[in-house]
Amino acid sequence: MAIRTFQGREAELADLAASIATSPILIERECAFGFAATLFALRAGRPQQAQALLDRLRRDGLGPIPLSSSWLLAMLAVVELAAALEDSSIAQAAYDALCRMRSCGSWHHWR
Repeated sequence: MAIRTFQGREAELADLAASIATSPILIERECAFGFAATLFALRAGRPQQAQALLDRLRRDGLGPIPLSSSWLLAMLAVVELAAALEDSSIAQAAYDALCRMRSCGSWHHWR
C-alpha cells in the first residue's frame, strides 16, 4: 500500500481499503481505515463518499475520532479530504485538534 501511495497510485487501492475498513475484526470505533478508504475513493474519482464524510464531520465534529494509535492517520486523511474538497471549516477544525494535541503532549488531555 505504501509504495502505491508514494507513487500517487492510491486509486488502485480504493476497493481493497474499503474492504479492510469494513472488516469485522476491526475495533468498532476505529475510523482511520475508513477515512483512508474514502480518500483513496476520492482520488479514484468518486467524491460522493468524501463529501458525505466531511458533511458528517461538520455536523458531529472531530471529537468522536477515537484517540488511539491510528488517530494521526485519521487526521491526515481528514486534512487531505478537506484540502481536496476545499472545505475550510473541516481543515480549521483539524488544525485546531492537531495544535491541541501538540501543546498538551498527551493523548488523554487534549479535549
